[in-house]
Amino acid sequence: MADEDIILEIRAIREAFAVKHGFDPHAMVAELREKDASGDRIVLSLEPRRVPSSKLPMGVGSIPSAAIGQSSTIPS
Repeated sequence: MADEDIILEIRAIREAFAVKHGFDPHAMVAELREKDASGDRIVLSLEPRRVPSSKLPMGVGSIPSAAIGQSSTIPS
């Protein structure tokens, strides 16, 4: 029940923020960027990390050997 209350509260806050800006996404983003630039908190922008191939699920990130040399067209 507490989880549902939190979700309802977050949705109400989000709705109030959107109403405050007339549901204009440009105005909402502008305010969020101003808050980020105000220096009240640290905002990090990190480069994405690559997952080592040994940690990827089997078959992800590799070309199956059966597909090598085959045409990419769909047979009619």
